[in-house]
Amino acid sequence: MFTLGTSASFEPYLGASVGGAVITEDRFNSMDLGSHALFKSKGTIGVRFGDALRHKIQGEYTNYSTWGLTTPNDGFTTYGLLYGYSF
Repeated sequence: MFTLGTSASFEPYLGASVGGAVITEDRFNSMDLGSHALFKSKGTIGVRFGDALRHKIQGEYTNYSTWGLTTPNDGFTTYGLLYGYSF
């Protein structure tokens, strides 16, 4: 995670990760994923705020594909919005 600046009550950040995933089926709806083993790439942007930075709002982008190592390689992407609270 890369923090873009911080104060006592506000901290915006960016994050990214690359990893792998193994799925039970190589088809998802009408898409042919090409393999049971996929690469997973994820990007996040968010902000922590409030007393002791306990609240978090984060947007996420996640993509699963074989990165062109197989044909076909339809892949799929998800988007998400997250709210978190640290106790």
